[in-house]
Amino acid sequence: MSKFLSEIVMAAMLVSLTGNVHAQIPSTPTATPSTLPTATTPDLKLLGKAMGVFWQGNRAQTDSQIVMTLQRKGTKANPIQINATVKTIAQTGEQFRSELTVSRSGSPLKITYSIVCDGKNVWMYRPDKRQYAQTTFAEFKPQFHSLLVGLSTVFFVSMPESGRKSIVAEIAAGVNPVKSLPPDQTASLQGNMRQVEGQNLYVYTFDNKDEGSSFSGYVQPETGILKQIELINNTAEGEIKVVEKISSHTTTTNLSTKTFKFSPPPRTKKVQSLSNDLLQLIQ
Repeated sequence: MSKFLSEIVMAAMLVSLTGNVHAQIPSTPTATPSTLPTATTPDLKLLGKAMGVFWQGNRAQTDSQIVMTLQRKGTKANPIQINATVKTIAQTGEQFRSELTVSRSGSPLKITYSIVCDGKNVWMYRPDKRQYAQTTFAEFKPQFHSLLVGLSTVFFVSMPESGRKSIVAEIAAGVNPVKSLPPDQTASLQGNMRQVEGQNLYVYTFDNKDEGSSFSGYVQPETGILKQIELINNTAEGEIKVVEKISSHTTTTNLSTKTFKFSPPPRTKKVQSLSNDLLQLIQ
């Protein structure tokens, strides 16, 4: 694996770390406006509302479009752009089932996957090759694939059910859940209103200057709905930018007991890994 590809893996590890930050619900970026207003003290009341909306149920269905842009430093080549369309059913406690189609801009190649996690094990299945691979969720989170499943899914399933219930209970009691967080978890958070694609959205931004990374997100102020998440990671090798535009995120209840289970279809071969399939798209 080249050094630049290893930096992508490091970016994914940053995502897994943020999944453990109780307050940092990613807000929503829908597009980058041409003029960025000066950041201000964030609206913590809206943030608490957004947390309640995002984690109002322990199960959710999310439809997303993800764009990953990779720009190497010291080259005039155009950035590599990876696109993914994802439909996910997730449950707190690190359980999810994702159906995704991945492609690279300018290439006719498209790869379709099913990725299933039962809370401990993760199975990746490629139906066209009739192959699947198995790993653990702990091993999966730092991998390239977790970025393509969706940052929103990683955030949602990484919330313990006890934490989700605490958020719901605090909101029901008229208490902003953000206020119960340690100050250091919100000290670097900034926010402001921006007009994006004709919508007035509230942008939360968290910069980690030590790591050279930032998270941004836009929330719809009227509803508290999370609309998009953005991760930018700058390294010595280049910049990695991942934007997930969330078409819908809705609470669901009627799930089969087999939703988060994987049974290999007949005549399917187990392989050590399917990682190379995706990495070929960015080489």
